[in-house]
Amino acid sequence: MDDQKRQQNIKDCISYFSSRGGYGRAFAAMRKKWQQYGRAAGVIKLEHPTKEERETLEGFFAREMDGAYLRFTVKEFVEALGQSRFGKISLEELLAGYFGEPLVSNQARREQEADERQAFFHTLLRRTTEACGHDSDAVRWLSAALEYKKYGYQLILKSYGGQAKTQKTQYRSGRAEAELLVEEVCRALRLIRQEPGIRLAVLADRLTHNPHAFDRNTMAGKLLIQALHFLQDGMECKTAEELLQLYYAAGIRPDDISSFTTVYGIHFFTEQGEHPAYRAFVGAGEPCVVTLSNLSRIRRADARGKTVYVVENQMVFSHLCEALAGAECGLICTSGQIKTASLMLLDLLCESGCQIFYSGDLDPEGIGIAQRLFARHPHQVQPWHMAKEDYLRARSEEGVSQERLQKLNRVQDERLQDVKEAVLAEQKAGYQERLLAELLTDLKKSLKEPAK
Repeated sequence: MDDQKRQQNIKDCISYFSSRGGYGRAFAAMRKKWQQYGRAAGVIKLEHPTKEERETLEGFFAREMDGAYLRFTVKEFVEALGQSRFGKISLEELLAGYFGEPLVSNQARREQEADERQAFFHTLLRRTTEACGHDSDAVRWLSAALEYKKYGYQLILKSYGGQAKTQKTQYRSGRAEAELLVEEVCRALRLIRQEPGIRLAVLADRLTHNPHAFDRNTMAGKLLIQALHFLQDGMECKTAEELLQLYYAAGIRPDDISSFTTVYGIHFFTEQGEHPAYRAFVGAGEPCVVTLSNLSRIRRADARGKTVYVVENQMVFSHLCEALAGAECGLICTSGQIKTASLMLLDLLCESGCQIFYSGDLDPEGIGIAQRLFARHPHQVQPWHMAKEDYLRARSEEGVSQERLQKLNRVQDERLQDVKEAVLAEQKAGYQERLLAELLTDLKKSLKEPAK
């Protein structure tokens, strides 16, 4: 059969089966099997068949098909087709013509989609390199995301596979949306590098004309967080406070007043000189709350004698402030886990050459906070009544669970090893409140020393 006759035979075959309504569900089921196996295989089972379907298929197979459903194998269909006047036509040709599109197996489709994604990401990386430079933060992040399939890779894929509604109520393709998303984040990384300390809302408005474009609940905001997570060596960002710390470490000033620290006797300086409001609190011998927003305008912080004492517990802080009776002594309260505002203030104090003495609860969480501060400023932050003998005085009868004790495995600082081992051995929590007398003695002793 020459090609022309063959093509006509295929058309006649398709016309024949298309004109008979009883084949619709059977052909749809066979196409699904072809997509699954990539060949003519599988069993077809049509439940609740119509009278037309039963009569059509019984006529085609030349046999009765009793029961509540019609059952046949794809191989049986191919054999019956081969015995008909359309015997030279393959099932693949028939199904492709019947549905008006080539048959593609699921495996072949997945491979094709994977090739398209790879080509897309290759183009994306090339364009980013051309726009930002080979050694840029954007290229380093995007390269890692594509190589390790993390750091926002899934967010890019999600955008790539969907659609986005534009302001004109039209839709962008997934590819176009993914390109725009990555471009916005890459431009943001470049601007952060150029203008450290830029506010998050200003960053978003400058690049997108929408001050909320990089909010943490937007796709761009989530991807930016993942990029910063990589660039800050995997810095945790699971909680709201950790996210603020990530922004701060990356050079972004978040618009947030929920992060705060409480201080006593700390001097704050702006570009114009000492801040008059905080100077008044120092002069009056009163503590005050300082938010991350307040600190954004502070350029330097300092304390009498270049010495600052930090406590974890609010009650301990209040007791010490009252006992100082207005005497000037640098004191900070972190109120539990270290907030970004506390970290920012400690950074400023260390830049001024201050020595920091930290005292917290002698339990896994308190020791963990100390470890974190010591790692941040290993030479300027020192433990304050956090030795083994302090723990034995502060020890309570409250047990510490094995789950909490496991947190101590992350404590590596040599200055904390004795107290760490003591807590592991006793499995009891030690509380800062039991060391009030010792803490106050140190503060009063520091007041007698001449200011540096």
